[in-house]
Order: sequence, then structure tokens, then C-alpha cells
Amino acid sequence: MKRIDLINRARRNLKQSRGRTILTSLAIAVGATTICLALAAGNGGRDMITKQMENSGISPRDMTVHAGGMNPETEEYDMFCAPEIEKLESLEQVEEVFFDSRYGTMTDEDGNETDCAYSVVVRAKHEGRSSIDETSIAISRTLEDLGFVTFFIQSEWDRREGTMQSINVAQWGLIGFGALAVLASIFGVINTQYISVLERTREIGLMRALGMRRRDIARLFRYEAAWIGFLGGLIGVVIAWLITLANPLFASFLELSDPSTRLLQINIFQALILIASLVIVAVLSGWFPARKAAKLDPVEALRTE
Repeated sequence: MKRIDLINRARRNLKQSRGRTILTSLAIAVGATTICLALAAGNGGRDMITKQMENSGISPRDMTVHAGGMNPETEEYDMFCAPEIEKLESLEQVEEVFFDSRYGTMTDEDGNETDCAYSVVVRAKHEGRSSIDETSIAISRTLEDLGFVTFFIQSEWDRREGTMQSINVAQWGLIGFGALAVLASIFGVINTQYISVLERTREIGLMRALGMRRRDIARLFRYEAAWIGFLGGLIGVVIAWLITLANPLFASFLELSDPSTRLLQINIFQALILIASLVIVAVLSGWFPARKAAKLDPVEALRTE
């Protein structure tokens, strides 16, 4: 038989047992909904962090340099004043240096007052991990040459990566729960397919007697399993999409500064991959029942009451 004919026949067979098909698909939909919402929450969280950084004017190229140690020679705390800032600005990796928190003024040896601070923000010329690391190394060497006792550098890139990593960990945790639900639903697919084989033993024998090949019998049951996986995945994605309509309520409940923030954002590409993955899982689940159906002896199958 042609592949399209087998697919249509599989759909009609499932339609004849709507109740069992829907219940099995809903079991898959539970896991699909959880996984889809986990992906949507991850997308929304990363987007919110990025927008917050953009709105605050913070650049991922910025690095906050803190100095807090006492210089044993001068018995005074190290601070960033005009000479130190000029030295940092002269570095080829640095675009700009400005105060993070202004402390006050100090009087130099010539009696001139100058602004100083315990920390400054250094903006690198280029974005990216390698550029940030290179700039950080250059700053460290310069401060050591200037006699700074203790200091530490904290880049916005590191802060952003840390936040994103926390979001990713939470996201994969939720995906794990969804995967467990999908794993449980696999046994439902296997059970449904085995029951279908037992109920349709005479039908299988008749198809074999009429010349239907063993591999076509196996394909028919695998396509039925694929339909169940497809329906479960589709229902799960639709339920997750309906939940995303409550984004304004979530933003209001969490009292976010921007009420238009979408905490749950479904990516169409991710949703399609999820559905396709569930179809593959369902087909693999129905492999042994399909194999059993294909191996039935047509004469013995026709004798079955």
C-alpha cells in the first residue's frame, strides 16, 4: 500500500476508538505542556533580563572595578582619582572610564582638589567573552603597576551569564519534570497499541490474507502511534499557548515595572521540534506492538474468536 493510504487508514482506525485515543494523547499532552511552558519561561526570562539591561543603560561591555585595600606605604585606602582614570583610559582595550560611585574630593601634592571614588566603571571597546577577559587582564596589570593592594573586577557580562545560567537551570528542571510525564505516557501508548492489536487480530489476519505485506501492517500501527504522539504534542502546545495569554496577569501579580513584559514566550520553532520529538517517541513506543501485529500468522489470526 502507498504510504499516504496507510497514514489515512491509521487516522480512521484511531477515529473509531476516540475515547482511548484522546486519553492516551492527553497523557502525552501533560508532558508536552510542561516542557513547552518551561521553554516559554526560559525565553521570557532571558528576554526580560536583556531588556532590563538595555533600559538601565548598562552595556555588556561594562566592568565595575572596586578598590578597597589600604596601601601600607601611605596608610590610606586605594582610590580612583584623575591619574588612575587617565591611566586606565590610555589602555588600548578600553573605550571609556567613569565613576561608579563618587566618594568626594582629595587634595594632591600640589594642593589641587580632584574627584575620587572607590570604584569605577570601565567600558571595553569590544563585546564578547574574549574581549572582556583581555580587558580585565590589562586592567589588573595596570592597577598592580599603580600600587593597588587589593581590587576586584566584576563585569556585566559575568552578571548576565550568571543570571542566564540560573534561568537555564530552572528551565531544565521543569523540562525534566515534563520528560518524566512523557516517559509515563510511553507506557500508555504501548498499552493502547497492544490492546488494539488484540482487538483487531481477525482484521489483521484478513488484511494478510488479502495480500497486505507484513511491513505494511507494521507501518500501519506505527503510523497510529505517530498520530497519537502528534495529537498529544499539538494539544500540549495549544494548552501552553492559552496559558501565555495570561501574561498580563502574571506581570501584575509579580508587580513588574513594565506591565507589558511577557514572562512566557513560545518559540514556534521550538514548539515544532517538540511536536516532532513526541511523534518520534510515540513511534518508538509503538514499535513492539507493531512488530507483534506484523508477525501474526494470517490463518491463526482468522481463527481467533
